[in-house]
Amino acid sequence: MLRGAGAPANTTIDDKWGRFLPTRRINVDQSPLGFISGLQDTYEEKGASEVWTNTPSDRDFSLEWLEKTYIPWAKGSPGEKLLLMDNLDSQVHLPFRKKLKLDGNTLAWYFEPGATDLIQPTDRHLAQLLKQIIARELENWLEDDDNLAKWESGTLTASERRVLLTFWCAEAWEKLWKKRESMKSFDGTGCNLTIDLSVLEKVRPQIMLKYDIALRTRLLKAKEVDPLSLEGESADVEPAVDVSDETDVLNGGGAESASDGSDGLDTDDELVSDDDTVMPGVFWVPEGMEALPEAPALTKHLVGTAVLFKWDVYGWQLGRVKKILPRNASGYNFKVYYREEDRVASHSFKVDTYVGSALDTKSAPTGSWVAFKRIAE
Repeated sequence: MLRGAGAPANTTIDDKWGRFLPTRRINVDQSPLGFISGLQDTYEEKGASEVWTNTPSDRDFSLEWLEKTYIPWAKGSPGEKLLLMDNLDSQVHLPFRKKLKLDGNTLAWYFEPGATDLIQPTDRHLAQLLKQIIARELENWLEDDDNLAKWESGTLTASERRVLLTFWCAEAWEKLWKKRESMKSFDGTGCNLTIDLSVLEKVRPQIMLKYDIALRTRLLKAKEVDPLSLEGESADVEPAVDVSDETDVLNGGGAESASDGSDGLDTDDELVSDDDTVMPGVFWVPEGMEALPEAPALTKHLVGTAVLFKWDVYGWQLGRVKKILPRNASGYNFKVYYREEDRVASHSFKVDTYVGSALDTKSAPTGSWVAFKRIAE
């Protein structure tokens, strides 16, 4: 489709981006937002006086969104556009698609059912980041004594909450936009693909660990094959694992750094070289490192450390400890960033689930983990 299949005769096909420039590829998704944002739970305790629930899809609302929000923007942006969406009833029904095409000069593209959490830009982490920033706006608002008194007394009206949420959403979007996170989400999910495959190495679908990025990228760089001949092929080479450190936006910017590295744990950015090829799921030791024979202290000094964690389905995966969590009923005590999947996961690290020898790692149960340190030169 990007190369022009089915396009009108007068369509301009860009040499790199094809039929749709990046500025004409739009993603829309709905994400629930309560007044108290940033909570991990999606349930209420029995006996709660107020419960938030999902509501049925609303066709009228989606049509109104087109009329008031999307189409005014689309008319001011020349060229044919592509709107990426999930299969929500209000987005697949015929009146929505017709209005989108006729009034917005936009084609509808629907993600495969059940896969939007893996390949949809908004679901990549944009919605989560937006809620985290909104939560910080709430915290800033509560620093005012008058606001705090109204909050604690329960006199904040529903109308006041709606107004506050509107302002906080606007502030959060401005801050999120400045981080340019939307481009990362479109790159990582494959929604910014080019017809020359020049950005293929940036595509990292979440959880799809066997995506054949490495083989395609190496062949293209070596100019050994025509990009068109790569379509439909499967790769036998797995991508090198790269867990280099990133800005801690996924954790809301609250990660705590290890003190000074004097404990001997690894806090360097690069864990493996670009030339390494690692089979996902198999236990391995990153070059230049060695596994700690005994479990390190479960304190803030573990932040920044490279670890291998054994998942139920995916086996051993390499990550970096990004944040220590406060003690709570969930049992999770650390967050780990996995660069290969571009996501953060909460873990419950325990001394008795730690394995430190190659012999132990072969038969280690799910939930086992290993920490590494740099080999002294």
